[in-house]
Amino acid sequence: MSKLLAALLDKPEHEVGNLIKKLEQASGYPSEDVRLASDHSRHVKSKLRQLNLDPEDTTPQELYHALLARFEGDSRQIDRAVGVAYDASLSKRLEIALELIRHCADFKEQWFLKRTAAKKLLKLQPP
Repeated sequence: MSKLLAALLDKPEHEVGNLIKKLEQASGYPSEDVRLASDHSRHVKSKLRQLNLDPEDTTPQELYHALLARFEGDSRQIDRAVGVAYDASLSKRLEIALELIRHCADFKEQWFLKRTAAKKLLKLQPP
């Protein structure tokens, strides 16, 4: 891991390795960098699979186009949900967005369940 970080930081590997060792000793979590890198890699591969991409050989360009296609699809879905025409101007879209925000923020009274009350209810009726 220190090799990768050293390359990203443009620092000598032994300096980065020593720093990581000191941070691990101070935090009490040995090999935390390896665990975090592993978790990150697992999450990235999972997201790539969700985009129907192969995590082992996806190029940056393929990822960009897959994300762009996903964004466009999600944007169309939101437009349909809020009633925005496909060719609506930016000002019209902003007007509708502000109207939605005002509607959501217009509630005079809101109800919340306190954490302690939720615990009591769950103890009385466990899931």
